Amino acid sequence: MLPGVHTGDLRSTYGVVIIGAGVQGLALAYELAKRGVTDVLVVDKSWPGSGASGRNGELIRSAFSSPEWCGLFDLALDKWQTLGAELDYNILFNRDGYAVLASTDDQWAMLQRDRAFQATVGIRSELLDDRDARRLLPAAAPGLVRGALFQPHGGFAHHDSVVAGYLERAAARGVHVVGGRQV
Repeated sequence: MLPGVHTGDLRSTYGVVIIGAGVQGLALAYELAKRGVTDVLVVDKSWPGSGASGRNGELIRSAFSSPEWCGLFDLALDKWQTLGAELDYNILFNRDGYAVLASTDDQWAMLQRDRAFQATVGIRSELLDDRDARRLLPAAAPGLVRGALFQPHGGFAHHDSVVAGYLERAAARGVHVVGGRQV
């Protein structure tokens, strides 16, 4: 059993029920509990982190092509900087950067447009030609790299650590998280 998973009896009612104990569901439960809403049940059909959060990496960037996405993910990128300390859990976050590769001239033109837009909303990103992109990402197949858009302060966190950190902190604040329950 994972630390933080509720093993006792469930109440007959909860003020909030969240379906899915992945990063999003557990983060929502934690944020509610942090604000004093502790009558929360998080239900997962398997175990916490077994869905998309267990299959996907936490790739973190804010360099997108719309003001809404850039604004939202820039706030999220800021949150990632302090999340490990807030949760008192090593989420294995690193800021090695984030690159979007272009393989064709059309994709390269799109990345150039994205970069120009990102500069207008204050997102720091840079274009790398094919040589610099291959130097940054030596494992990339040389024939498939036309160039890249690189956000140096983007990064990566380990999804299993993020799930565990949110799970433990939400449970410590009174949230009930249960697995093996189909809704």
